[in-house]
Amino acid sequence: MHFSDLLNYHELVVAGEVLTTNGTQDLVRNLTALGSYQNNRRRFGWGVTAGQVPYVTGGVSVAPAVASDGTPVILQQIVTYWEQDRPLTAYLTYPFSRAQRMEISAGYQNMSFAARADTEILSLSGQPLGFVREDIPAPSALNLGTGTAALVYDTSIFAGVSPIAGQRYRFQIGAQAGSLDYSNLLLDYRRYFHLQQPVSLAGRILHFGRYGGDAESSRLQPLYLGYPEFVRGYNVNSISPLECGPALDQTGKCPVLDELVGSRIAVANAELRYQLLGPLSVIPHTRSSIPLEIGPFYDAGVAWGKLQKPSFAGGERKTVSSLGGFVRVNVLGFAVAEISYARPHNRPLRDHVWEFNFLPAW
Repeated sequence: MHFSDLLNYHELVVAGEVLTTNGTQDLVRNLTALGSYQNNRRRFGWGVTAGQVPYVTGGVSVAPAVASDGTPVILQQIVTYWEQDRPLTAYLTYPFSRAQRMEISAGYQNMSFAARADTEILSLSGQPLGFVREDIPAPSALNLGTGTAALVYDTSIFAGVSPIAGQRYRFQIGAQAGSLDYSNLLLDYRRYFHLQQPVSLAGRILHFGRYGGDAESSRLQPLYLGYPEFVRGYNVNSISPLECGPALDQTGKCPVLDELVGSRIAVANAELRYQLLGPLSVIPHTRSSIPLEIGPFYDAGVAWGKLQKPSFAGGERKTVSSLGGFVRVNVLGFAVAEISYARPHNRPLRDHVWEFNFLPAW
């Protein structure tokens, strides 16, 4: 939700989201709550941001066991990991033009961790016999001082649901010091081509990575490619133990999941956006019509770390991808809702995945 005065001198933005993990809602662990105040009265803008953002990943394992009565059973376990970031940040902005600006920020960040194991007890024939849910040990919390500098550019034209013309980029470097010392780099470039009303072509290239001595500390949640804003069709909750193959029993690893995590990620996306309803749509626009768009998409990405190289650099880390279609609608100006149908190319046992998200179009 966005609030401002008539001249936009004062802006307040608040955002919230609750995730569902393994069929349950844990309000505290899964709650995203962010608030930001910005003062635009003078050329030098300033603001403050605070809140909490959870990052959720998981793993699966299957192992034989023996019940208390001597009956052989199978234990199928899903472990969910949470990293909860709580930033408090002050920032300055200075515009070079109407399209380009510089941003500098400094602040404090608390990062806490939690983990839970959901164990299902199965008979040898696959019949459920019992279920156990328990919290398991997690790393201690981190306290960090943070600083970033970014160059931002935006000439995009928004058409009610998503941008359809122009370009945007954000090039950002940052450093964290305290409980851990590392740096991060963000390169995010987006271009939109308005081909012919109501069709536009959108493309994005993104890299985000952690670098430095503690970039791959076990106390940091690894970056995950399968979030819907990166590569659709690889949601962690849609991956079953069967997709891990024999490696799960032999080594305890799940190649399908392992390929999606790392300390650095690169993503490429393309969408053909067709405006069905809205100011530039194929259907005549009226004041009561709700902006809506449809179209096909292609997502690709790769995750890697210090000891691996991505496939595009000659390394062993494979690029994962998906192809599908989406429907997006502007929900009364409050949020953008998306339903997507994705065919993941790197999941042999899943030919399609449906996803629903409240997610701003990139």
